[in-house]
Amino acid sequence: MKNVFIINPVAGIRKYERYIPWIKEYFKNSDDYEIHITKYQGHATEIASQYTKEDNACVYSIGGDGTAYEVLNGINDGVTMAVVPNGTGDDFHRTVYKKKFDYKEMLINTIEGQVKMIDYGQANDHRFLNMFCIGFDAMIGEAAIAHTNRKFFPNSLSYVVAVIQKVVSLPKFELTLNYNGKSASKETLFLAVLNGQYYGGGFNPTPEADITDGIFEVLWVDTIMRRQIPKLILKYAKGKHKEISQIESFRLDSFNVTTKGSMTYTCDGEIFTSDNINIIMHKNKLPFKIPKGSVLYDSVTE
Repeated sequence: MKNVFIINPVAGIRKYERYIPWIKEYFKNSDDYEIHITKYQGHATEIASQYTKEDNACVYSIGGDGTAYEVLNGINDGVTMAVVPNGTGDDFHRTVYKKKFDYKEMLINTIEGQVKMIDYGQANDHRFLNMFCIGFDAMIGEAAIAHTNRKFFPNSLSYVVAVIQKVVSLPKFELTLNYNGKSASKETLFLAVLNGQYYGGGFNPTPEADITDGIFEVLWVDTIMRRQIPKLILKYAKGKHKEISQIESFRLDSFNVTTKGSMTYTCDGEIFTSDNINIIMHKNKLPFKIPKGSVLYDSVTE
């Protein structure tokens, strides 16, 4: 198998250079690898799109969730994908691998991992591995991007600061959810659609999510008073949303959301706007390399 490593030099913790000698050391007796350093936004998508199923390639995303988003949106059907963490949140990787790890060891464990078919989602033309969100959380993500990679400002705090900023100007909007032949509308703070279990740099609102079951975990949050936000965030971050009356939860595969006026939404941290979004589950459509040590790896028959 050809191993294609796509490295984002500006993602998260930025120590991307260390991966290059690690990769070369691992493949010192083989030439079945390529290393690509991205040069601009969208470059990872372009690189990933060059490989087809006939190439028998595994395309590795080395960066954060945004890098994985780019690779997913370029990868062709039947091409294997892998994620090696080097970002700020690495939220999708948290679902795949829950234990503490050494970065070099994680690289090797991923190269030597096993391929399993997993799910991914799509919102209009945008594929996502981990999450879709519209409203408050998407606006937080947009604000967090503005803080990321600022000099003397740790990226790990970008999401927290963005939360504080957006609480001051608490948004609300009318959203209609069309699903299973039904339609429901209400004033909304945000709607989150999870394929994975984590987002926002470690928030774990859907610990029961399974990236192989073909179902999204959908959380629809009503507008609330500003003073209720701290309690909501604390419970939401720990997956205790069922204790909050302002949150409805659904398990859906494909559905539609519409809003009165264009709204900010995010797919794996990338920001877009629309007033009509079709969300589709692609069940078991992505060949994905599971690293050794993952619970998912253990469930694969050798």
